[in-house]
Amino acid sequence: MDSTNHSCGLLNSSFLPDDQTETLRTLVRFRKSLTHDNTRYILRMQNSLESMNIKISTVISDLVGKTGTAIVKAICHTPKGIPPASGNEKMIIKTFQKKAGSSVLPRLS
Repeated sequence: MDSTNHSCGLLNSSFLPDDQTETLRTLVRFRKSLTHDNTRYILRMQNSLESMNIKISTVISDLVGKTGTAIVKAICHTPKGIPPASGNEKMIIKTFQKKAGSSVLPRLS
């Protein structure tokens, strides 16, 4: 039935965007997929840390922020996953204490 209507000129033609609009749509779709993948990888990192008994989300709101990245790098770049004492450790402890109160990690400061 549609082919008959089309051959008689009763159907409107569908919209075909120009090249610039098509390029913009492609870029927007790609950006959306990157954002979705980024979120998925952050959740995967949080779940991996929790499986190692590291519940970081209660103290740090952003795992990919400055403090979170320093913690993840310290864990990844040590042989057994135990970060060595460094300048980053003091920054991390101060951040924990500011966000969760001074009772957090008193023995490390």
